[in-house]
Amino acid sequence: MEREWIFQRCREVQENPNGRIDIWAREHYKSTIITFGKNIQDILASHGEDPLPEWNGREVTIGIFSFNRPAAKKFLRQIKVEFEDNQELKLLFPDVLYQNPRKESSKWSDDEGLVVKRKSNPREATIEASGLVDGQPTGMHYVIRSYDDVVTLESARSVEMIKKTTQAWGLSLSLGTEGGFDRYAGTFYADGDTYSDIIERGGAIPRIHPATDNGLSTGEPVLFSKEYLDSKKFAGIYDFSCQYLCDPIPDENAYFTKDDFQWYDKPPEHLRRYGASDYAVSEGKGDFTELGVCGVSSDDHIYILDWWSGQTTADVWIDRQIDLCKKHKPTKWASEAGVIRRATEPFLLKRMRERKEYFTMEWFPAISDKAANCKSFQARAKMGMVHLPRTDWAQDLVAQLLRFPKSRHDDKVDVCGLFGRMLDGMHGAFAPSEPKLRLVSDSYGFTEEAEQEWKTA
Repeated sequence: MEREWIFQRCREVQENPNGRIDIWAREHYKSTIITFGKNIQDILASHGEDPLPEWNGREVTIGIFSFNRPAAKKFLRQIKVEFEDNQELKLLFPDVLYQNPRKESSKWSDDEGLVVKRKSNPREATIEASGLVDGQPTGMHYVIRSYDDVVTLESARSVEMIKKTTQAWGLSLSLGTEGGFDRYAGTFYADGDTYSDIIERGGAIPRIHPATDNGLSTGEPVLFSKEYLDSKKFAGIYDFSCQYLCDPIPDENAYFTKDDFQWYDKPPEHLRRYGASDYAVSEGKGDFTELGVCGVSSDDHIYILDWWSGQTTADVWIDRQIDLCKKHKPTKWASEAGVIRRATEPFLLKRMRERKEYFTMEWFPAISDKAANCKSFQARAKMGMVHLPRTDWAQDLVAQLLRFPKSRHDDKVDVCGLFGRMLDGMHGAFAPSEPKLRLVSDSYGFTEEAEQEWKTA
């Protein structure tokens, strides 16, 4: 754990431990830091002869909740072993921890919970483990409710199971106490799972840390090596997006599904090319500027050919747009009109003249209904007429399309929507056919071989 990224997470959790729902990528130490480390810290800080003033003399009781009780007991067991075997911890906190807790403590088991040295005598153990859906207690009131692995593959398997888990979470809220706290640690397993519902209801403030620096599969890993993270992609877009990008993909009834898209290794030779862009004005935050290039074949299939994304200033992405136009020579480039057009068009035209690279811009009126904007593109996709290359950026594009309209970002979707709005004016490329020549007999009476004849009709 002696790594800078993990150290920063420790600081972050210690500064604001409560009322947060920490959705972190798998294997990124969220349970170790929150359910293990922070709960131990709070027990030591609130008990003993000289507790920290922030606890106002209140000795915490903690209830750990997981989907079922066996899962919760695994977290409790880890804390139990630490209190039993960590001699340095016992030396530093002799007024809180027993030297031989199995003999000295009034409760010391996975089933009943753990009781450290304390002045008060509540019904609850110092820390206990309970199931949320299976084995939820009654009549208990914990100062801290610590939720971990509430959402699992089992709890997100069906809509009915998600509802059951969410209902159980709602019931568990009565197991708190006035002035108490709650904290959540977990990983998304499905779009609309219980964690998604908690966030949507405002039950906790989301603190999301994906496995890459920008939350995309093309980003740099924040903790893993690139090779190790790439190996996780073999699970498929759905699992990788949920478990490692912390951005769940909707189910098969969504606006787009993974079966809507076709994949290619090499595009057709004859395509008429078009570009589209969704501009963002904030550097390093907010929305992304997205630039896309597609090609339309003679049979009206759409091939997504190239893409650029970034959170940069206008001078950077305008040059990237011109780079794409220089490379692909699009017939037309689409973007939305309005404030962005007024802010960017003068500089865009200036850079065209300076770089001597010209293309036609078509500005569409901005429409707030993004789902309606994307209908034409959706229709082509549903007909199996949208093709993407086998690249990381294409995987990111599909991942965002699959989450639409529930995703945090929909800038890539806006570009595809512009492709769709251009469809009526898009003309597929003309693929020239082979010349059809017919040899005729020699009218001069020569008997030449057919392959030597030169007259044609």
